[in-house]
Amino acid sequence: MSRPSPRTWTVPLISLGICVLVAAAFVTFRYGGNLQYFELKLYDAWLRWQPKDARPSPVVLIGIDDRDIWGMKHSQVSDHELALMINRLEELGPSAIGIDLVRDMPVPDPTWDNEGHKGSDELATALTKHTNVITIMKLAGDGIAIPPPAPLSLDSEQAGCGDVVEDIDGTVRRGILSMDDSSVKSPIHSFSLRLAQLALRKDGISLRSDDDRTKETLYLGKATLVPFEPNFGGYVDADAGGFTFLLDYKKKDPFKEFSWTQVSTGQVIANDIKDKVVIIGKRSEVDKDYFDTPIKRDAFGMDIHGVAVDQLLRGAKFGSPPIRAWPRWGESLWILLWSILGGAVGFAVRSPIRFFLFVFGGLLLLPPLAFAAFTGEWWIPVVPPAMTWFTSAAFVTSYVGYRERENVSALKTLFSIHVGPEVMGTLWRERDRFLAGGKLIPHRVIATVLFTDMKSFARVSEGVPADALMSWLNEYMETMSKVVADNGGVVNKYIGDSIMAIFGVPIAHTTTKEQSEDACKAVKCAIEMRKKLAVQNVLWKNDQFPTTGMRIGIYTGELIAGSLGSARRLEYTVIGNTVNTASRLEGHGKNTLLDPEICGNDCRILIGDATYRLLNGDFETRSLGKVTLSGMDHPIEIYGVVGYAAAAPQGNPIAAS
Repeated sequence: MSRPSPRTWTVPLISLGICVLVAAAFVTFRYGGNLQYFELKLYDAWLRWQPKDARPSPVVLIGIDDRDIWGMKHSQVSDHELALMINRLEELGPSAIGIDLVRDMPVPDPTWDNEGHKGSDELATALTKHTNVITIMKLAGDGIAIPPPAPLSLDSEQAGCGDVVEDIDGTVRRGILSMDDSSVKSPIHSFSLRLAQLALRKDGISLRSDDDRTKETLYLGKATLVPFEPNFGGYVDADAGGFTFLLDYKKKDPFKEFSWTQVSTGQVIANDIKDKVVIIGKRSEVDKDYFDTPIKRDAFGMDIHGVAVDQLLRGAKFGSPPIRAWPRWGESLWILLWSILGGAVGFAVRSPIRFFLFVFGGLLLLPPLAFAAFTGEWWIPVVPPAMTWFTSAAFVTSYVGYRERENVSALKTLFSIHVGPEVMGTLWRERDRFLAGGKLIPHRVIATVLFTDMKSFARVSEGVPADALMSWLNEYMETMSKVVADNGGVVNKYIGDSIMAIFGVPIAHTTTKEQSEDACKAVKCAIEMRKKLAVQNVLWKNDQFPTTGMRIGIYTGELIAGSLGSARRLEYTVIGNTVNTASRLEGHGKNTLLDPEICGNDCRILIGDATYRLLNGDFETRSLGKVTLSGMDHPIEIYGVVGYAAAAPQGNPIAAS
């Protein structure tokens, strides 16, 4: 079997190039930040749908809502009331207490502390006495910080950064471990981290660092805390200041929560608080101290701190792994893979319904794959591969469709003469094997050539009006061309009143059996032409049209097949000595070889020895001896065809072979 021409790889290679370009475009588009919003929203969906941790949380919330404020008869919790709350909670045995209230200035109780220092002194005493109480500070940037309440300072171990990190869409997806500020020498630990460290102290778990890395990786018990990078997962050039980490939002149920009033009136018992991390914060609709999270809209600050503390404690004790993401090159290869798969669909699938099913099936398959990876702690891109999948499928389909239309046009141009549907179907199915750029790839074939010519056409045409002559001639050509097509041949050209047909092209037949079938088809075609001519002559005579005779020459041998002509007009053709021999056989002894056995129905059929040897005895012939045909150098033996052999089925001698 011959090796395929490199030109047959043109369409697949260009289709692959389209996939690579589409992938490169979307990778560039993605790393420009244009798809970040959509990827983050999908990430939020994964967080909502992920399996949740059903273990009881050690975090308890105490909310101060508007009803609590109204009960206090003033606009906010005073230092005196906060000190009383700390002392009351300490009696219940919590492992840590977090105060998520800004207390940079004294807050007096207007009912008895007009000067404002009594309540502040009480709060300072409570904070000094109970070292498991953590208060918040705020970092406003530019070296400006909102300090914790006195007597605590910015670098106090009882103060933690209470800032909340919002992404570009205003959603809180990250927690803080530490932040840098010019007002202190070392990074400020976060409010959440301080509380988690206190809760873990009884288990002997402390924060450790790995100084071997460019940016420290922290270890808290079994938890590995990797600093967030600007281009992690779906993020593009995000603010990665300080040490932040992705919140996993795996807590199944809401945190246990009590109101300020419930605690202050003694409705909360020790079992509710003992060994828990208690966070006190606002739940006021008036102050609107809330944020959007992937799980909940309008989450208050203490809710987010509670999520961070719960995650740190769960990771430290049970080793909950952090979410991971591929490096950029890995994500780019993932996007390229989906682009190539989409291009493969566009390249291979021609049915519109199947194309629709494959494309949308892929779009439906990608999210579950990504979600399955997410449950295994891997965040992989969804939006860019989905877009490349669809775009590559569409672009490659358009390109392949264009090339197919180009090839169809080329086939119609090259084989615009009569070709049977079976041959045309084979041409189209195997077009990539022999058609490139609208031209046939030249190749050698063993084929059988058939020439026909009318007898005494010049005499017959004399005296016949031009329109009647052309109508008569076209009827003859149409009839004979149909016989050629019905027998699997290709009408190559019309030459005046002559027809040249070929059997065994354009798909090369390489086996002796196939070549024998081609020769038999050509001889069978000639016999059927003889019969059609007899019928046609009767019809013409009845219609007072001229009758005619016909000569046929057939020869089998090697040919070079290809397309010939200019860019404006190409024709399929074959060249070689076989063509000349068949032509010479048709005209040989046209006035002397009048044996009625081989000239039945006024149609003489001559074949050469090369064709005769392939007939397998399916036809009755008469040897006419060796002759040197006109213009030929060497003699060949020629035979006249009488008809089908007696043992061969009439009309289908090939079946007998």
